[in-house]
Amino acid sequence: MLFRLGLAMVRFRWWVVAAWVVAFLLAGGFAPRVFGALTPGFGRADTESQQALDLLSKKLGQDEAVLEVVISHPDLKVTDPAFRQGVEQALAGLQGYPDLGGIVTLYDGGTPSFASKDGHTTYAYVALKGSFDHGMDIYPEVRGRIKTPPGFQLWVTGGVAIFAELNKAAEKDLQRSEILSL
Repeated sequence: MLFRLGLAMVRFRWWVVAAWVVAFLLAGGFAPRVFGALTPGFGRADTESQQALDLLSKKLGQDEAVLEVVISHPDLKVTDPAFRQGVEQALAGLQGYPDLGGIVTLYDGGTPSFASKDGHTTYAYVALKGSFDHGMDIYPEVRGRIKTPPGFQLWVTGGVAIFAELNKAAEKDLQRSEILSL
């Protein structure tokens, strides 16, 4: 079957080339409209998890857009004043940020579970105002305000951070594929 198809392609090669040229020209005419209709992000899906987020927000005042800032030091323990200063220094850039909903750390309302068993790592709960999608939009600016103090290691994670970075990678890949396809 594929042998016959191959023979037909060779026999009618100029018709095949002409068909591909016509298809390419037609696709080129529609491409600008398609790229304008595509938007980054995941959109507002009517899923069970989105319904749960809406319910948590509406009934319990839970924030949709949340980050966890993980801070670790190889020598200092979370009980050391210098460790606390490092946490405060890391998060200082968020103070006064208009879309900040609040920050909870081990030192201001967090539970002992905010500290690792070895005492060298803690995390801060950073709530952002607005929806999850808004959180993804402002994530690069928020991340830029969080600084790693000298001697510490710092990571930002949570749904907003993960999906914002996945979105960025997907957009970059999409742009590269668009360029290669044209």
